[in-house]
Amino acid sequence: MKKFYVSLFIPILALALCACNDKDPVQEEVPEPTTTPQPTVYTNASLVYYGVEYDEMPSSLFELTMYTDMELDESSNPIGPGHILRVSFNAELFSDGATEFPLPAAKYYNASSISDFTPGTFNYGYMNRLDLPTGAVEVPAGSFYGQIAEGETTFDADLLTDGYCEVTVAADGTYTVSGVMVGQFSTKRRFTYTGELKTIDRSDHTPEVKDSTLESDLTLTTVTKARLQDRGDAFYLQDESYRLFELYLAESSVDLTSSWPAGDGKLIRLELFVPWTADVRDGVPAGVYTVVPRINGGISRTDIVPGNMPAGLSGKFTYPSGCWYEDLSDGVMQHYACIAAGQMTVTSLDGATRFEIDLLDAEGNGAHHVRCDWTGTPELYNVPAAQ
Repeated sequence: MKKFYVSLFIPILALALCACNDKDPVQEEVPEPTTTPQPTVYTNASLVYYGVEYDEMPSSLFELTMYTDMELDESSNPIGPGHILRVSFNAELFSDGATEFPLPAAKYYNASSISDFTPGTFNYGYMNRLDLPTGAVEVPAGSFYGQIAEGETTFDADLLTDGYCEVTVAADGTYTVSGVMVGQFSTKRRFTYTGELKTIDRSDHTPEVKDSTLESDLTLTTVTKARLQDRGDAFYLQDESYRLFELYLAESSVDLTSSWPAGDGKLIRLELFVPWTADVRDGVPAGVYTVVPRINGGISRTDIVPGNMPAGLSGKFTYPSGCWYEDLSDGVMQHYACIAAGQMTVTSLDGATRFEIDLLDAEGNGAHHVRCDWTGTPELYNVPAAQ
């Protein structure tokens, strides 16, 4: 017991003596040396010029995608491990008649809001719902950063909203892109890229996903059934000048019992304007129906009249609108055509209706025909109360 007590006492006494000795030097803490994190060095870059997306925009839109040394899959998605960073620039406008669109050298700061397109800023990152033939997906858009795991192509996107990106151009045309950007993860993304930037011009706003997979004319001879539905005043004009009928002509393997077709097989989807007084129980009124074009996704008021059919809505794959040809596999479009032009002739026969269809997947040269000639009586779907 005595040794145990002494052993405890001696260290405590020694500490007390040290603490009370004013002559001993004071040990000051030396701070750890600080170093600035090194930027991620990107070795590959792709630059796309979209021009002026809307007439009221005061700037030109560029998107620069940079990624580290990674292989690409068949859809041009980088396969990890590695890093990817996209910057969406609002750049100065080019003069009328310009044919080349290099990314202007400047120091681009974050925009003040998601609706700020002032030249010299970069756009906020956001999640965008992309409608594809295989289904709708959410993808990052605007400015974002991602770290891709080994063997993967997907990543958790850091949507960037603050910081800057500086673009310089050397005398030989070599670009240097560097900066620091911060997003929702509150982490500084330091980056640099040096190399060539060749501009891909998409200022004509051609859809990145094509509107038709047809490579030749198609005649659909295997239709066995049809479905007809009254959609009423679908364009909400409220003037009783028309009503919209929706018509499907399909192969036997296509399931038409639900709102949207399912199963496997080929079908033609048509929307047609008929007189307001038309009763769906009487079938499609006889006559010639002509496809009318879309204007910025909509239909001109003057074209919403009986005898017309709205063209297919470009890029609307999950829930198609307008006129389409579809080839389904387990309810998913494998082949398709968004209809841009054409006609349908409807003839009333004794106890049946004949549908003679000749549609086009584009206007002008290079268009492919989708043809069908079917006689029968469409089944009614969601029949409204008597008019």
